[in-house]
Amino acid sequence: MVLTLNGQPQPIQPMVQNAMFYPNTYLNFNGNGEYTKHYYNGTERIASRLGDNTTTIALNNNILEDRKLSLEEHFREDIHKLIEETVPIDLPPFIDVNALQPTGTPNDIYYYHPNHLGSTAFVTDNNATITQGFLYAPFGEITTEYNVNFGNNVIPKYSFNAKELDEETGMYYYEARYYAPPTFTSRDPLFEKYFWMSPYAYCANNPIKYVDPSGEEMELNDDIVLRGQNNSSVTIKTDLIDINVNVSSLGVDFGGNYTLQGDEILSAALDLAGIVDPTGIADGANAVLQAKKGDWLNAGISAVAIIPVVGDVAKLGKIKKDVNIIKKGINYLSFSQKNVNKLILKTKELYEGNVTIMKNGKPLFRVHQPGTHGNENATLTKFRQGVNPNNGQQFSIPDKKVSSFDEQSYDILKKAIKNEDGYSVITKGRR
Repeated sequence: MVLTLNGQPQPIQPMVQNAMFYPNTYLNFNGNGEYTKHYYNGTERIASRLGDNTTTIALNNNILEDRKLSLEEHFREDIHKLIEETVPIDLPPFIDVNALQPTGTPNDIYYYHPNHLGSTAFVTDNNATITQGFLYAPFGEITTEYNVNFGNNVIPKYSFNAKELDEETGMYYYEARYYAPPTFTSRDPLFEKYFWMSPYAYCANNPIKYVDPSGEEMELNDDIVLRGQNNSSVTIKTDLIDINVNVSSLGVDFGGNYTLQGDEILSAALDLAGIVDPTGIADGANAVLQAKKGDWLNAGISAVAIIPVVGDVAKLGKIKKDVNIIKKGINYLSFSQKNVNKLILKTKELYEGNVTIMKNGKPLFRVHQPGTHGNENATLTKFRQGVNPNNGQQFSIPDKKVSSFDEQSYDILKKAIKNEDGYSVITKGRR
């Protein structure tokens, strides 16, 4: 390859260094054949594992060769566009690898811990030791990085919005185009849709409210996601903030996956998120929400809670209340006569008969199966307390009236099945 500078030929030998190859989203390897495997929860990358010393993967040379030739051709085209050169370009082999080589041990697995924008806050190893950490400016510039050399050209650096950072150029790969904070390097493919702003702008210059997962179209950051025990979760729709946190350490099990809304539920969710979110963003948002409602006491608690540890102590007394508010919303959402009937039939099968719901050893109501007592749906008979006039002892008497299930009795039934809050289930000869 020859270039001309001031009329004089200048020989140049292209070199390819630190090449990284991506056969698919689950695997990458470098020019030495050192490979890393990636693990996902849906589309979220949760861990990366170095190729362990027990496994060597043979490559399909025909497929690899086709990919290599395609990459080399694209590289030549890019060089020609850059220097307007038309002479043939001799390139060294991109990747001359016949097998993927071990790079670590079976324990070399690293977990990603995202912040509220999905950006990697820190990475931990199998022993929960922090191996890498990032602090960002609003548009994604890395202001502070812990352990800069982590990965050593084996694990790609996934940082802002969990996108890969090209360390040679300082740009992030957003699929449709590259992002060089604070702007994209090429115009928005949908720039005609957003004609009022620059086609190079990132998220309408509002990186707190919006995200752009693919580099093609921004999305509103409008969900609060609380992940509980047993893969349960609650999503609260809001335009206040976007945050995704794990609250299972608080002993919370939402009993399924639900989407809720409402100011009271929103405030409770922000309280819980603020305890486990180290950024203070959830607490700050809750302080604003409470202040707008005129609740200066809780606004003050949320404002103090921005301070790590000290603020969390101030909120400890509210955890149970907040969980109950969210579960009340879940119960209201899931309540329907159809769901009641399904649960009653399941209860009869589980306990091999009709059941009575107890509270601290005293009967509350007796459950009747769908289709009994002249009712299509499940019903109940409540108990009232009576007093024996001869000895003054209390006893329980079933009402003559048969009642329909409501949200409260449905919630009590679910708690009794789980033996929660003093509720329990009894049936003939069986508890």
